[in-house]
Amino acid sequence: MPSLTPKKFYFQITLTVAVFILLVAFIFSKLIFPTIKKIHQQSQLYTSDYYKIGDLANRHYQIEKTSHLIKNIQKKNILNQVIIDSEEKLVNLVKDIESLTNQLHLQETLYWSGKNNKKDQKYPTLRFQIKVSGDLLNILEFIQRIENLATPIEIQSLSITKPINNHSSNKKTVVDLNNGSVQSTITFTLPGKL
Repeated sequence: MPSLTPKKFYFQITLTVAVFILLVAFIFSKLIFPTIKKIHQQSQLYTSDYYKIGDLANRHYQIEKTSHLIKNIQKKNILNQVIIDSEEKLVNLVKDIESLTNQLHLQETLYWSGKNNKKDQKYPTLRFQIKVSGDLLNILEFIQRIENLATPIEIQSLSITKPINNHSSNKKTVVDLNNGSVQSTITFTLPGKL
């Protein structure tokens, strides 16, 4: 076997190291660096998406909060438009009720029962009681019409009775609601403060 001279030996070692370095550089450039680059790009995309999702969640929260605020303002504005807060509005409401009873040929008596002071109420209300007498169908029409007034009315109680003729010798009382006059008492509340 031929012996290696130190120059050749160093040359071979240098050549082997250079080939090894080139091989490692090739492996890094073709396999490891692209993988690292993809991982880096994916982490940047993930971070970007994470911030976008956070931003969208924050915007959604702000939109919901603003929407809720707008609904509350709209409710207050609607309530301010229909609330009975002056004598003029109360007089107009009474006139509307009297007009309805006159149109339907009913007799009415309206009583103010005061303020409705319940703690769980969202707005102040006034309580009224109206007694009407006349034909049953007209009374039912009247009830339907007062529920459709511009001022929202909530009926609390309703009774319809027929006056009983005490002069009758028959002890059985038969009430014929289709014949004659009936009486109705309606208790209702509406938004208001006086």
